[in-house]
Formats: sequence, C-alpha cells, structure tokens
Amino acid sequence: MRRASIPVLLLVAVTLCPSLALAQGTLTGTIRDESGAVLPGVTVEAASPALIEKVRVAVTDAAGQYRITSLNAGTYSLTARLTGFNLVRREGIELSGTSTLTIPIEMKVGALEETITVTGETPVVDVQTTQRETVLNADVIAAVPGNRSVGTLLNTVPGLNVNDGALAASPTMTFFAARGGPINEGRMAINGMTIAAPFNGGGVSTYILDSVNVDEVSVAVAGGLGESDIGGPVMNLIPRSGGNQFRGSAFINNAGDWSRGNNLTPELTAPPPGPNLAETPGIINSYDASGSFGGPIKRDRLWFFASYRSLETAAAVTGVVANANAFDAARWDWVADPTVTARTLQGRESYIGRITMQVSARHRVSYNQEYQRRCEGSTLKLETDAGCNRRGSDWIGLGAGSTAPSPEANPSYFGNLPYHVNQVIWTAPMTSKLLLEAGFTRFMFRGGTTGRPAPDGIMNLIPVTEQSTAVNPATGLPYAPRANFVYRGVATANPNYANPNNWRASASYVTGSHEMKVGYQGSYIRVNNWFLVNEQQLAYRFNQGVPNQFTFRLPEWLQSDRTSTAAIYVQDRWTRGRVTLQGALRYDRAWSFTPAEHNGTELTSPFNAAPIRFERTPGVDAFNDITPRFGVAYDVFGNGKTALKFNIGHYLDAATNDSEYTSNSPAARIVRTASRNWADTNNNKVIDCDIMNFAANGECAALTGNDANFGGVSGNITQVNPATLKGWGVRQNDWQWGSPSSTS
Repeated sequence: MRRASIPVLLLVAVTLCPSLALAQGTLTGTIRDESGAVLPGVTVEAASPALIEKVRVAVTDAAGQYRITSLNAGTYSLTARLTGFNLVRREGIELSGTSTLTIPIEMKVGALEETITVTGETPVVDVQTTQRETVLNADVIAAVPGNRSVGTLLNTVPGLNVNDGALAASPTMTFFAARGGPINEGRMAINGMTIAAPFNGGGVSTYILDSVNVDEVSVAVAGGLGESDIGGPVMNLIPRSGGNQFRGSAFINNAGDWSRGNNLTPELTAPPPGPNLAETPGIINSYDASGSFGGPIKRDRLWFFASYRSLETAAAVTGVVANANAFDAARWDWVADPTVTARTLQGRESYIGRITMQVSARHRVSYNQEYQRRCEGSTLKLETDAGCNRRGSDWIGLGAGSTAPSPEANPSYFGNLPYHVNQVIWTAPMTSKLLLEAGFTRFMFRGGTTGRPAPDGIMNLIPVTEQSTAVNPATGLPYAPRANFVYRGVATANPNYANPNNWRASASYVTGSHEMKVGYQGSYIRVNNWFLVNEQQLAYRFNQGVPNQFTFRLPEWLQSDRTSTAAIYVQDRWTRGRVTLQGALRYDRAWSFTPAEHNGTELTSPFNAAPIRFERTPGVDAFNDITPRFGVAYDVFGNGKTALKFNIGHYLDAATNDSEYTSNSPAARIVRTASRNWADTNNNKVIDCDIMNFAANGECAALTGNDANFGGVSGNITQVNPATLKGWGVRQNDWQWGSPSSTS
C-alpha cells in the first residue's frame, strides 16, 4: 500500500509583506570606536517593513550596549548615530522567533553626513538567551515534503516526541512533549497566547491551527523564564498580517484513491468464516486547499488580512459495512450489507480575518478573528437532506470518535460544529526604554469526546452489543463481524461546550545591557458537558443472539466545571562582557469550582423519580506557588559564534478542567449507569422484572457491586483529602535543567 501527496504552491503575487505578531525577537550589541573603547549615548535605529511604525529606537548605555526588544520577525537594518562619528548602517539582518542576535558595531570619527554601510551574514547563534528554540520560517515550511499540518512541522523539530497520528492526512489532535515529559505536556499558541482544549494537559485541541498562512513557527523546547507556568515545549504560530503592499497566495495539497495500493486476494475477500474484506485501508480522497489576501487600508496606519481554508480526508474502514436491518424496529439481529462500506470522513472549513492599526506613534492594536467549522461523518440515509455530509450510494461516513460500531450505532458525527478564536493585542513602546503590552484571547468550541448522532441517527431503538462472531446456523452469516460489536442504535453520546479564555499584560524596561520585564497573566475556563442517552435509556447485550445482560442509565446528564488561574512574574536579563545572566521569579494561584447550574439532571424517568441537583461546590481552593528560574550564557570567544549555556527552573503542571481540579465535582460522583444480568426466558426482548428493585426478581439477577449504588454516590470514587486541594507547594511540579551549547 502506498500513500502520496502532491503539493502545489501558487503565488498570486510575490511582494514584500510586513508581519505583525509577537515574535519577541531582540537585537543587541556593543558599539565601540576604532580604539575599542565603548561608546555610550549612541542612537541606534532598527528599521524594517515588519514594523508598522517602521523604526524602533534605542540608546547605548554606559557600557556601550544597546538592546531593542519585542521585534517582529523580518529583515532589519540597524543605523547608529553619534555626533562626531560617521553614521553606520548594517543591513540584511534576518530576525526570527524569540532569538537574541548580537550585532556589534564599530564607529569611526567623521561627519554624520558620511555613511558607512556594512553588510554581512546574520548571526545564527544566540549567545545571550538560554531558551532552546527552533524557528521555521515561511520558506522552510513551504519546502517541507508533506502536508503543512502542525504535526508535520513538529516532526521537523529536534528533541520533540510527537504522537504517532501526527503525520496523518486527516484533521487530528496532535500531542507532543520534550525531554521525557508526558506526551500531552506540549502547548500550541497563536501570537504567544495558548489556544487549546481545557483538559488533558490543556495544550492542544481538535481545532486545526492555520499552519499554512504563517510567517513563521517557533517551538520553544526548554529553558523558559517567567512567562510560562509549565516547562514543556510551546509551539507558537506567527500568522500573516497585512502590509503596505497587496499580496495573495493559494495552496492545494491532494491525494486520491490512486495513492493507495490494492493487495486484496480471493482469500482475503472470502465470505464468512473468511476475512470477508471489501476494500483495503488507506486514503480514498484527501485535500487541503487555502487562499489568502492582505494589504493596506491606509498605508502605514491600517492593514488587513483574510484567508480561507478547506480540508477533508476520507479513509476506508476495513471490516465495517452497513447493517441491512438498520431502522427496522422488528429486527434484533445484524446482517451485513456489503454493498455499503464505511469510511472515516473528516473535514474543516476555516475563515480568518485580521486588522492591524497604528493608532498613534506609540500605540498599535491588532485584532484576529478565526471561525472554523468541523464536519465529520455523514447521514445514515440517502434521502436525508440535513447536516454537512450526505452519505453516498455505496458508503456511509463515520467521524473520528469510534469506528468499531455499526454505522447506525456510531455517535461520532460532528455537523458543522463551530470553533471561535478572538484575539486582541495592544503594544506600546512608550519610550526607547519602556515597552507596554497587553492581550486577550477567547477560544470557544462545541464538540466533545464522541460527538453526537447523525441528523437521522437512531435514538429510539435499543442498541445491542453482540459478543459472538460465531456463524448463525439459521442464516449462515456471523452474528457480528467482530466481538462485542454494537449495532441497531446509539446508546450514549457526550457533546460539550468549552470556553477557555486567557489574558496578559506586561511592562518591559530595557537598557543596553539590562532587560527587565514584569507581567501578569490570567485565565478562566468554562466547560459544560452533556451526557445524552437514547429514549429508552437502555442497551442490551446478546451472546449468539440470546439476551444475557442489559444496561440502564439516568436521563440526559449535565456536568459543568470552572477553573481559574492568576500569575505575576518578574524576569531580568543582564549582560556584562561575554556573560549574560538571566533569572525569573513567578507566583501562581489556581482554583476551581463546580457551579450549581448545569449539573445533574432536571428530567425525571422510570429510573429517577425526581430531578437531581447540586449546590455550588469548591474544588481546588487554592494552589499557591512561587517558582524560580535561572540561566547563564557565555560567549566563549567573544565573536558571537560559540556559546555555552546552562538553565535550571522550577515549573508547574497545567491547571485544567480535569484531574484534581474537578475531583470534587458532585455530578461526577454519581453512578449514572448500571448493568444487570438478564435471562429473557420468553425471548420477547422485553425486560420482565422491576428494574429499580435491585434484588433478584422476575428475569433479572440481583444488582451487585458499585452498580447497586445507581442514582447515588459511587463507592469507587477516590476520596480526596481536602489538604491536597489547597496550600503552598501542593500543585504538581518539577525541576528542569539543561546545558545546551551553540556554535556556528
């Protein structure tokens, strides 16, 4: 079997386009005269089309050092001015990521009217920062052989462990880690602000980041200072924005059925008891297409950027075909319909708009709006005209949740479920030494672990789990294609609403040899879960067509949790000769609670005579931590080409809406599902007993174990010691250190 993709890049226009994003790069260096003496009071200007204000200014300190921080990725020129000396200009400096480039300058005595232009290669070694970072610019991303998913890009970064599914052509959640950490410790960000689901590490999500329309992607692997609570890797996308020239681009990536092989033999296609395979696994069709355009609304004051992206992958699911008895309430058996095969069908459609405005000489504001629709699976019937995908004449689409059940029992449909990203960032270089920044990001999505039934999904029939794959002597066909196969209808589904918000503000004070930053960060996470059940609140289990157990459930169940964080930090970087010392101190507070609303159920049923409600319940109340970080970098030969570095830091586990933060949630402690052995003696597929009488009666065996707590508090829930949910130094944490070396 083989897979292939053909990338085609269509440049609609090839012109220089500035980018506005928080890449946070730094230009620094020492200015000396011809004798080697340092020159204080030199005015240094960093100019680039990447800056909407065009020029950023600094002045050398008493040690002759200048430092210009928070620069966007791009090509820069440096100009040095001092009365009595020739003007010196250094051109063609390529700055990317959060790197600190050391550019020394020598000035000669002369008139300002005389200009000395210096050209040279951009330094590739950061001799002042101990953070380990890899930067992929737009040219590198375009040259990567494969699709442009974040998983593909992460696999190019040394030192990362990326989950196995990251290279899949289909839209997928990508986990990553570094230095032996848990696979879910990596975070993804846009403009330095986290965009991720509020659980399972809080670093990634099913939202597909636009890794096509970016100016660069930076991945910080280790050595961060005070700006992050965790020590794991962070992937930061610097998206394209408008500029003073109009520019557009388009991209398409495609693979078809021709890209998979066919090794089916008569032995593999043999009917039961043979394998009975209808097709080989692999891509049926996959594409990723996008277009973008940006430019000035008003030159040097107001820019715009807009993009559209559509991607979808269909892949065969071997061994799963339609159920010929689907929708037939009179039939309790599964019969294969080999004329209709199953396939996973996963797609996204994304719309992005950005506005950048230079409000005044010192104040800049950017706004980013992203809207994405998730479409996975299809309808069950050809005639159903609803949802985002209608099934084909010979196939049914499944979502990414679970491909094991029969299509009519699969709850993994996602029909145009939305994702929203709203981000606003304010930047204000008040003086050549003082920089103020603030930002807010709102991320909202509807989805869930399993999705939900298709628009014509079956919620009014009791689903069946068949344990046996033996051949039914009455039909000559197997009872099920695989053991514990679910068919006939949907038992349960778990859609959710998640809304993690985060914000930040900081002030940086910069001199030539000194850079100090004080900042505040906060977040508020809202999650609402729905646990849906079928109309009967029942599911059956058969063995060779004979009922032997049933499961009963409480009606639609709600669970809602909230988690908040607040942090302040101070960090400093000080350069003295060849040595740069850096350190940070960070205070974090994290707390959580379960609100009274959206918890339990307001419905009544044969299994609960009254609604079930809860009071507001505190969770973590609260974690308080102070964590130090330290680093040192040494420019070995003083030429900016070789550096020895060391860093050590104390970091925390992510604060998310799971684990200890939701361990006290009362809605999570209730037994909502119970299974009971059952002998259907008259074979009428009706439970002839009093289900809520937990003692043996009629056709039902006694309810035992934790199932006997149905409707009440579970006896299997871990009892949490309140002392572990509050205090200083209680939050999970670790120490990390590294000693990387750099040379060129």
